[in-house]
Amino acid sequence: MNRYYLLFLSIVLFSVSCQQRVWDNPYDPDSNIDRSILIFPIEKTIDINEEILLDIQFNMSIASLFAVSMVIDYDSTMIQPLNFVNGEVFGTENISFFNVKDSKIFLTISFLQGDNPDYRSGLLCSFNFVGIGIGLSNIQIALDDLYLFDPNGNEIPYDDLFIGSTTITVK
Repeated sequence: MNRYYLLFLSIVLFSVSCQQRVWDNPYDPDSNIDRSILIFPIEKTIDINEEILLDIQFNMSIASLFAVSMVIDYDSTMIQPLNFVNGEVFGTENISFFNVKDSKIFLTISFLQGDNPDYRSGLLCSFNFVGIGIGLSNIQIALDDLYLFDPNGNEIPYDDLFIGSTTITVK
């Protein structure tokens, strides 16, 4: 019996030590999550051939953020991206690369050289999608393909970052 108790206690202690931060609902306007990339709206139903605008909100206090690179996954049998617009996070003088391939959007946005890379939170970018097939498409930023860079080209770690997603239903 003591052996089982020790095994149980070991498992509990291990799971507590490996526990990650528990997030409240970051989409709640009263949420106090301070490190997040969220996609709005969080869910929406559209018709075939109807367009929807999705906003990617960036909320992190990084003093020396110079560029962000990410891959956004979606189901290309349900929706198709139409266009992309930069937001205000990197100011009006920025450079962006946007490419769509195999249900993935490859996106990089950066300050222009010589621009002051003062961090600003807010709208990172917006995408227009159109419904092309009946079903659900989960749109999410691939955590393994998200990179933040400082002005020297060094990667900035983002340990406790919440990444939001959205679901588009096409009917």
